[in-house]
Amino acid sequence: MEKKKIRMGIIGTGMIFTRHYNGIMASKDAELAAICDSNEEALMKKGAEVGLDSSHLFTDYEKMFDSGLIDAVSICTPNNTHVKMAKAAIKRGIHFAMEKPVGVNYEEVKELNEIVKKSNVKNMICFTYRFKSAARFVRDIIKNGDIGDIYHVYVEYIQDYDLRPFSFSSFWRFEKNVAGGGVVYDLGCHITDLVTFMTGLDYKEICATTDNVIKMRPDPVTKEMREVNTDDYCHMMTKFNTGATGVFIISKCCLGRKNYQRVSIYGTKGAVIYNLTDKNLEDNVEVCIGKPYVDSYKFDIIPTPAEFKADMMQSFFDIVNGCPDGLAAEMDEGLRAQYLMERIVESSEKRTWVDCSQG
Repeated sequence: MEKKKIRMGIIGTGMIFTRHYNGIMASKDAELAAICDSNEEALMKKGAEVGLDSSHLFTDYEKMFDSGLIDAVSICTPNNTHVKMAKAAIKRGIHFAMEKPVGVNYEEVKELNEIVKKSNVKNMICFTYRFKSAARFVRDIIKNGDIGDIYHVYVEYIQDYDLRPFSFSSFWRFEKNVAGGGVVYDLGCHITDLVTFMTGLDYKEICATTDNVIKMRPDPVTKEMREVNTDDYCHMMTKFNTGATGVFIISKCCLGRKNYQRVSIYGTKGAVIYNLTDKNLEDNVEVCIGKPYVDSYKFDIIPTPAEFKADMMQSFFDIVNGCPDGLAAEMDEGLRAQYLMERIVESSEKRTWVDCSQG
């Protein structure tokens, strides 16, 4: 008997929609059944693009949940809507994949986590870079003990998004009450999660500084200048639970960088570097492991084995179908990320080291 496909809905037709849609269409385990957006014009346009008739298009997500059309949903909306949508999905037994961060504050995410644990609803937090093959390869190298005990982690995650005119159309990203924060909530939660994913290290203390470079931006509708109250960059030092230390550079104000990541990890036996380049979002791994290579200061880019290839949405479908690989982030990791983001902001406001070993 052929396995029934997971009928997926997507809430939000903005930039992130395509990633979820492509993942659904590429999978043998799922199909797109409905989409929702509060902007009716954008909804109709997207519906025509993906070939859904009007009976599968909704401006109210609760009506989509009650329609009987979907088994699971992707939540691709502004941050302050995530928790209430997830709660509504759980109430109806609908599984959900949620864009990060989970919410705008720790308490609402903690409450959601408690509700999830009492339900039978499956979930995934979309920490995209866990599905990069190079990141999974680095994780395997470190787990195998090839670089020994880790001393240092040096991290860059930089973009020029906040300097580009197209960023103005998503003004909600510059409103703290909607986004929760700026680059810390957008890029910071990605890269701090990725470091833990690859290294197994958890954060014990952090000392951070955050600020916004651009203080005023034009409103996309009225064109009037409005004050920005979210951060454009974050520079941070960390102490990990093992005694290892790290330095993070995170910014959306670096011209010439579309989406650049570099994580250099140094240990007692050598070093491994994860790269995500701007060109076509290619990822690769550099290694310097073992005495001959360490003594000659030789780093080589090595091919990532095919076994580390993964797809984000397929991972969600595997979770729903009860066959996860255990490497995707679920609500516990989302809660931990939320706690860490708040400690980063606290450190910047207090201009001091902050304990982040709890939460």
